[in-house]
Amino acid sequence: MLARFLRYKDIVWFRALAGLKSETRQNYLGYLWFLLEPALNSLTLYLIFGVLQKRQGLDYITLLLIGTTTWQWFDSGINSSLPSIKAKIGVLNCYNLPKYIFPVVQIIVTTIKFLFAFGIVLVFCSFAHHPPTWTWAWLPLIFAAQLLVVVGLALPLTLLATRVNDATLVIAAVLRILFFISGVFFAAQSIPENLRLAFYANPIASLMESYRLVIIYDAPPNLLHLGWAAVFGACACMIGLWLCIRIDKSILKSIAV
Repeated sequence: MLARFLRYKDIVWFRALAGLKSETRQNYLGYLWFLLEPALNSLTLYLIFGVLQKRQGLDYITLLLIGTTTWQWFDSGINSSLPSIKAKIGVLNCYNLPKYIFPVVQIIVTTIKFLFAFGIVLVFCSFAHHPPTWTWAWLPLIFAAQLLVVVGLALPLTLLATRVNDATLVIAAVLRILFFISGVFFAAQSIPENLRLAFYANPIASLMESYRLVIIYDAPPNLLHLGWAAVFGACACMIGLWLCIRIDKSILKSIAV
């Protein structure tokens, strides 16, 4: 499966770059919006949970920025993938391309925008009493684990949304629930001890806590939690890619319009 995917890597990369250029030309904010949206979300959450509940300070702002920015990557990666196959039905009727190319292209686009936004967040952290240390060397591994999770969930969900129109609404509702239970605006330490196992079963919660341990607390991530997220993402990727290849020829016939 991997060898088959790598055969189309040039097409995937070319379409991702073309998508980025197209977005930059069509939207004045472009990359900036990928930073502004989590920043505005962080401001809203800070006013609600920081000011009203007296949880103020740079550390809480940093916690919110890390949480909202990493969530934005996860949320945008999945949501932008859902309509990607339907949107290219004209191309697919003319050219026999693997259907998984299109959600992967969207994920690459959101990943590049995330790296830009997260770079700005790291600059902010550096000025907010959290300068770079050796523990930041863990960040690429956490990025890789989250990318696996995003791709692994996006592939099967895109197939589902392609076949069933209502699936998009259900997926959006589930993502809203995940937003509130993944630790975007609270630290894992605030979770009761008897609920932490269930909390860390959510790979996004494990990844978010890994980012915060590395950046805010100058500590290595919990390898058990990070490993679980990576294994979950890798298994989901293999299953998703297998499903895409298995039903590739029948997808066009079953597209819900």
